[in-house]
Amino acid sequence: MQLEMCAVLLALLACLSGLYAEHLSSSVVRNTSGEVSSRALEEDRCQLRIIPTGGACNAPFGVRYGFNHRTKKCEAFMSRSCVGGNANNFASRKECLETCFSRSLCLLKKGTGMPLVGSKSYIYDADSDLCKPARKVTFFKKTAYWPEDNRFQTPEDCQAECMPTF
Repeated sequence: MQLEMCAVLLALLACLSGLYAEHLSSSVVRNTSGEVSSRALEEDRCQLRIIPTGGACNAPFGVRYGFNHRTKKCEAFMSRSCVGGNANNFASRKECLETCFSRSLCLLKKGTGMPLVGSKSYIYDADSDLCKPARKVTFFKKTAYWPEDNRFQTPEDCQAECMPTF
């Protein structure tokens, strides 16, 4: 019984992976001369799973970033600069977001809404890859928090949304 279930599951997985591969190949955009556009290649790059490199090489570990297409977030991971991995591998989280999810609110320079007087809030700074306290103001105005703006009530919320790890 278990063998039959495994066979059915394997057949289902093979079918689904074939459909996914067909979807990826149909998403390639060609320009008027028949060449694959660089934007299509970048989008395909972002669909790849995150694969940290490592293994037996002696290169030091470093932080790299990969796009998780399910969560629409760029995740940090430790990797060595060895052969291996794939193209879903960026030097900075900002580069990853700009390439794979340019509409991310994490790319906004600062929160656009103003916090209430005396309230603390936090913004994600893509240039430094840090969550920072937002500037306080002296007047009342409606505040827009995540997911409407790059503004968070706690640094933990900011880190979870804009600075996840693999």
